[in-house]
Amino acid sequence: MAFYDNYVSRRITGVGYSLKKKLNVKFYEKSLVDFNKKGLKILEVGVGRGLFAEKCILEGNDYTGIEPNLNMYNELISKKLNIIQTSCPPIPFDDNTFDFVFCGYLLDSLPDPLTAYNMIEECKRVLKPGGRISVACHDFMKLGKEFFNIGYMNNFVTTKRRIMQIFFDAGIVYNRSYFFTGVFFNFLRHLINIFWFFYRYEVYMTIGKLIREKRSVDRRTFKIRASFAPGIMVIGNKKNE
Repeated sequence: MAFYDNYVSRRITGVGYSLKKKLNVKFYEKSLVDFNKKGLKILEVGVGRGLFAEKCILEGNDYTGIEPNLNMYNELISKKLNIIQTSCPPIPFDDNTFDFVFCGYLLDSLPDPLTAYNMIEECKRVLKPGGRISVACHDFMKLGKEFFNIGYMNNFVTTKRRIMQIFFDAGIVYNRSYFFTGVFFNFLRHLINIFWFFYRYEVYMTIGKLIREKRSVDRRTFKIRASFAPGIMVIGNKKNE
């Protein structure tokens, strides 16, 4: 077994797959809503199950992905996706290669702020002048302790402000940002966030204690909590040189 194999081997339900697919479609659409180009050269760092890749290819783009996990890589190439198996940073491409770089749930899995900065710096390097970068992460400000409970790979605390600060230091021009919960970017996310306001880790563990089913409550509600975890997407551009 290797790093991230627990995610690769995790069973995903039909409902879970549908939610993740819809979320990745929205990532694509919202990232490029004002970026009116066809046939983009796109790089995704941290491909996961390949749902963002499917949307990129469906829209007629030239897609390349980077995936560090060998088992996930093997699964992805079996789908005929253009994937490179390596860890980042650095990113193994020349300067000014891509029109758009997407990092979905990548920054929060990095070990420290310096690595996060180096990752964004590398993304900027491989972007063409005027190119677009989009970063989607868990929102620590909403999740609290649950940020770390979702997966042991969540190390670097991600918030909108912290990502914007990295963008600034890396020379990325901030464009806009979105908050989302599950697949919802609209007012429905506010309703779900009420649940998150009250349903903190301490609360459901207390409920578990009272009914003497602490482990059961945690296990049975985990997939729901993970599927509707609050997130942030921050979008920027490389300066035109």
